[in-house]
Amino acid sequence: MKKSFDALTSAFMRSTLLCMILFCGTACFAQGGDPLHQLESGPDWVNASKNGYASGWLYYSELDMSDRLATSTSPRFPVGNASDGFVTTAWSPLNSGIGDVIVVDFESKSSIWWIWNGYGKSSQLFLSNNRARRVRILLLGTYCSECAPSLCVLGNFVVVNSIETELEDINDFQMLPIPQKKIVNNSSDCGKVKADTSDERNYIYKLGIQILTVYPGTDPKGTYLSEIMDHASYTSWLKRPGKK
Repeated sequence: MKKSFDALTSAFMRSTLLCMILFCGTACFAQGGDPLHQLESGPDWVNASKNGYASGWLYYSELDMSDRLATSTSPRFPVGNASDGFVTTAWSPLNSGIGDVIVVDFESKSSIWWIWNGYGKSSQLFLSNNRARRVRILLLGTYCSECAPSLCVLGNFVVVNSIETELEDINDFQMLPIPQKKIVNNSSDCGKVKADTSDERNYIYKLGIQILTVYPGTDPKGTYLSEIMDHASYTSWLKRPGKK
């Protein structure tokens, strides 16, 4: 009974949030209010591998929401830098970065992904700063999403699969192993009718990378990760004049 009540409450809250945003814009989120504040804080990515899910919500709009796609972010090196197509920019978490998680869209059907570890702007910046060494790669998925024309609220991601690997300490692209893709049905968590798990049309994936250890830099100002991209984006990058 409690689970059904919680699911209905959660569905009502998301519907209310969508209505509020449509009528008063994302400025509503900045005014406090308990459920709105919870949405602002974003999913609990850091405990996802331990719990098997990342409780919490994201909202997508025309405004930037990238801070919710990492557990911490240095103001000068936002999350979006790791998926902007340029290896001269980078994401940097606060402090050492150990334990921090960065999350990117996983809409591509590609099973081949690439990562540029460290700060790729120059060899000096690469060597002087920390680079990720051992990482946990999380494939996250959810049926919990509600969309309006210019906004989506989604969350309660389940850890579909995860693997650990050690990245090479090179100032260049390297292949990133991807956990096996499958569906974990969490439709009941958002008050929905049990989904058909053979149908992925309403299933949303994200790819998370958690830093477990680092290669220490010679004079580190932080830990950096320059780019994460699927194979199609990587192929396009290779054809770009000057590349970086």
